[in-house]
Amino acid sequence: MSFGFENTWMLFWGLAAAIPLVLYLLRRRQVDTVAWAAMQFLQQSRKTRFHRLNLRQLFLLLIQMSIPLLIAICAAAPFFRSEASIQASQRKSHWILVFDTSLSMSFAKQQQSCIDIARELAWEIIEQAGETDGISVITSGRDFPSIQIQDSNRIDITRRVIGAIQEEYGELEIAATMQAIDDVRNQVSEQDYDQTNVVFFSDLAQHTWNASDSQSLLEQLTQVANVSMIPCGDESRPNIAITKLESSVERGTVDQPITLNVEISGFELAAPQSARLELWVNESIVEQKTVVVPSDSQTAVTFQYRPDRAGDCLFHVAIEPDNLWIDNHRYLVVSVSDRVRLLCLEGFSGAGASIRSATPAINVPGVIRIESTFRSIDQYDFRGSSQYDCICMAGIESLSDQAQLHLRRYLETGGSLLVFCGPSIDVAALNQFLSLLSSNDDRPAAQFDLTPVSGDFLFDTIGYQHPAVKIFKDFPRSGLIDVPTWKYLRAQVDDDKIERVINFDTGDPAVFSFLVGRGRIVIWTAAITGTSQASDQGQRWSALDAWWSFVPLLTETASWMYHKTSPSGNYLIGDSIICEFIDSSIRRRFVVVQPGGAEFAIEGALTSDGNVQLEIGIAKTPGSIRVRPQGANESDDKILSVNTNAGESDLRRPSGPWLMSHVDQPFDSDNSPISQTSSIARDLLGMFFAGLLIVLVAEIAVANMFSRQSAARAK
Repeated sequence: MSFGFENTWMLFWGLAAAIPLVLYLLRRRQVDTVAWAAMQFLQQSRKTRFHRLNLRQLFLLLIQMSIPLLIAICAAAPFFRSEASIQASQRKSHWILVFDTSLSMSFAKQQQSCIDIARELAWEIIEQAGETDGISVITSGRDFPSIQIQDSNRIDITRRVIGAIQEEYGELEIAATMQAIDDVRNQVSEQDYDQTNVVFFSDLAQHTWNASDSQSLLEQLTQVANVSMIPCGDESRPNIAITKLESSVERGTVDQPITLNVEISGFELAAPQSARLELWVNESIVEQKTVVVPSDSQTAVTFQYRPDRAGDCLFHVAIEPDNLWIDNHRYLVVSVSDRVRLLCLEGFSGAGASIRSATPAINVPGVIRIESTFRSIDQYDFRGSSQYDCICMAGIESLSDQAQLHLRRYLETGGSLLVFCGPSIDVAALNQFLSLLSSNDDRPAAQFDLTPVSGDFLFDTIGYQHPAVKIFKDFPRSGLIDVPTWKYLRAQVDDDKIERVINFDTGDPAVFSFLVGRGRIVIWTAAITGTSQASDQGQRWSALDAWWSFVPLLTETASWMYHKTSPSGNYLIGDSIICEFIDSSIRRRFVVVQPGGAEFAIEGALTSDGNVQLEIGIAKTPGSIRVRPQGANESDDKILSVNTNAGESDLRRPSGPWLMSHVDQPFDSDNSPISQTSSIARDLLGMFFAGLLIVLVAEIAVANMFSRQSAARAK
């Protein structure tokens, strides 16, 4: 065992013990002794009494000198160290401090956030670490260079690194974090250290630690290092959050209402609470509602807005702020247009005649306007396809490899593709194209039989469930179910991937759709081209384009495709933001206005489609981002939205014992210098000195009382 002080410099306050001695010496009176015969008879009786008084004064002086000395000893924090602790203090440790910087760590109580608490706890560990120890800092799976604590400025250096840590994008992904820990251990030679201590600073929210692989990865880490979880913040953290903001359409139309569905969630509230909800459109407040948020559930709120102009429309829903500000707002960008720009590519002259004759009838009040452009497939190179909302292919036999790649990219970025089959189509080439669109999956969403099916067929509307045919539900005599079809291509589809619009009475899909990236493709398995009603019986496929139901069916299909495709514009924190401008003639340099108003310039790059693409970076802060060509007006802004992951609003801790067994778990005293001091011995020692101090103060009070009584008797 060895004895020492944690704050040795506090012992200097013990010098104050000399003050009572100095005062005592200064107060002693120097007097001349005069012999007086009458007093000589009293000397013998008073000698014993004054000797006893002097001893009492000396004892009182010693007590007065002991009080500042004991106070200094207590302030110096005395401790005992065992031999095991002394040996542990001589070991070199590698400290890996892992900070959960997910946005839920911004939860603040009394002006102190969870990340602030994490910094303070980390500084305590650093100050107690050994002089030869190494320190590495990892934040949400991204590591900082290892800092060796070896010089006189080691505390300041590490404080600056940890002080720069802020809440960031993304959650603390366990797998990525464990890989970062392994990378740090490989970069720093573990042979230079006797042990590795990994300390996690986290709010322990279940959205982070409930991952399926968390338990196994954490157990693997405990095999090679001492692991401790230090919770930052209270276990119970009530929270109100806007967890969802969705639109009834992906893209809107001028003067057509857009329905906004808002979900508000309460987490661990003591009781239901009322809150004011605001709807902002393009930075102007348009509506307010008061809602009651349940204590541990969700409530739904609906808004409606009718846009009056084309362009990007920014919706912003806000609720009264609480301790976690990041989820009190949610943003959504809906692109609004006054028309659907349709490009019809014809495989031969007249292949799109049915569409050409139908689109003028669509341009009527109250119905979505379709602006059609017709091009021959042989004269089109697909550059600038992004300026069209929908591309229609009629009578096309096959596509070149380059054209297929262009169309795939067009779909992945939010475009719509409408394909009409027919006698001229190369089925093998169509299957190849569908395989290309599904190259990221195990199998294509659809493949066609090489030989068309012949016979007499009618449509099955599948109960008019699909939005494209709902308009016919109340009009059974509209002619849709009476349209004769004589030939179609039978599709082998994966119903988990495709969406059926209408079937044939055989059960085979007549019109079906599936998603490709943010875009959508719709395939009509029967022809509506100019040869669909050829006089030659062998060339006849369908009479749909001659039926009056063709125009409303084409209108509703085009409208549904337009409203259900999503151009890039809405992101979550942690996503890579890529923005495109479809007009290649505009300037190549742009200004990006971030949430909060900060601006920076960025250079655009030309794509193979002739567009200008901007790689803005990682989404880090919730809010709206505005992008405009340099020198352009704000009316030319392209608006993007960034939201938090709704899972970060649930701050409850996981209930599994596998994690909680590591929470606030102190390291073994033989393995960690942070536990070198015996806390029990230190507490007992502090209690002893505190008790002694109380006794001395009481002794002074009693001594003063006796002194006053003696003085009174002497008088």
